[in-house]
Amino acid sequence: MPRINSLAEYLASIFLPLCFLGFYQIFFGAEKKWKPLAIGLSLVIFSHVLTTFMTILMFIVILVMLCYRINFTKSRILSLVKAIIATVLATAIFTVPFLSEEAYQKYGVPDPVVLKGLDLSKLIQFSLDNTSYRAIEGNVYNIGLVMIVALFVGIIAFKKFNRSMRAIYLIFVVTFLLSTKVFPWHLLQNTPIQVIQYPFRILLFASLFGSVIAAKEITLAFKVSFDKYFAGVAVLTAVIAGGLWYSSISNTYPGTLLSKPQLVIDSEMIDSGKIPDSYLEQYVPLSAQKNLDQVAKHVVEINGHESAQIPRTAYNGNFFTFKHIKRATKSICHILSINIPRHIFMVVKCR
Repeated sequence: MPRINSLAEYLASIFLPLCFLGFYQIFFGAEKKWKPLAIGLSLVIFSHVLTTFMTILMFIVILVMLCYRINFTKSRILSLVKAIIATVLATAIFTVPFLSEEAYQKYGVPDPVVLKGLDLSKLIQFSLDNTSYRAIEGNVYNIGLVMIVALFVGIIAFKKFNRSMRAIYLIFVVTFLLSTKVFPWHLLQNTPIQVIQYPFRILLFASLFGSVIAAKEITLAFKVSFDKYFAGVAVLTAVIAGGLWYSSISNTYPGTLLSKPQLVIDSEMIDSGKIPDSYLEQYVPLSAQKNLDQVAKHVVEINGHESAQIPRTAYNGNFFTFKHIKRATKSICHILSINIPRHIFMVVKCR
């Protein structure tokens, strides 16, 4: 399954069907139905900026692949312009402050990563295994059992697909292969494409198009009485897909980072220099980079003395308890001078 430990990407994936529905209508269907593209892309922008960039790249790839089928009429171009304007206006509440913040202070670019696709054989193997745990735990991010079966069944059923389904299947295959070493990613190393960092992120789109193909294959399998038994087939499909998902998540949970108490940063981990990489440097201003080491070690300054505070983790955040503080008649907040790195948000409760 595609990685699920990135909440923003996972959330953005919910709105991708709207994006591609609107995209399809503008270039291949009823061009006046452009609103799904504006709504879907706006929601993706609010969810994850990088997925927005990748979605636009996918639009370009599809246009190049299927340009021979597109009739660029004045009406279609006008609908595209309307969708763009609507998206810009709808997302201004986010993009304007975002660009303002970018202009106000410098941010470091994401760590330069060598663009490298997944091993094709391992991608197929882990998809068949239906694994969804993290790469640092030995997993290869994949499309899951249902999608890989749909990919192979599509080879057999390809001749039964209509022209649109054949195009979708080809896009499914292309996006699947783009995430692997089959594509020469090194050629794009020093281009703007490098910002995607990990080609396996393209599996997000492979899963989307694969879902359409899987649904079509089910309709072909029940073509004789599909309408009559639609409810039963839909329930059976949901049970199978949901069961596979639940099984994968259940097997993954015991091995996740948050469920391992031994991976909570403590004094021993700090002293031995074995703190897991949290990639904080990619998400804070350059002026705050000097404090990152203190943040990772939970160091705060109390009355001029530095102290490492080990957090108590909970579902709604980390909690710190300041021990060995002399009480006084006044509120603790009045007699303490607590210095915390400025890019970390903390609520101090007074007694």
